[in-house]
Amino acid sequence: MKFFWYFISFCTVLLILINNPKVSSVGDIGNQGQAFSFTRSNKKTLEIITIINILVFFILTIHFVLYISI
Repeated sequence: MKFFWYFISFCTVLLILINNPKVSSVGDIGNQGQAFSFTRSNKKTLEIITIINILVFFILTIHFVLYISI
C-alpha cells in the first residue's frame, strides 16, 4: 500500500511540473523544442488529472495517519 502512496506522490510532482503555468510547453522545461505542446482541452484534462491525483494523495495520507501505527 505504501508503494502506491509513493507512486501517487511521484506522479503528483511530475504532473505539477508538467502543468507549470510559467512555461508555454513541456519542451521548454528541458529546452527540447516543441516535443509536447498542449491544446486547451489537453491542459484542462491535465489539470483534472492533477487534481484527482492530489486528492488521492491526501486520502492515502490521512488513511496512513489514522489507521496504520508504526
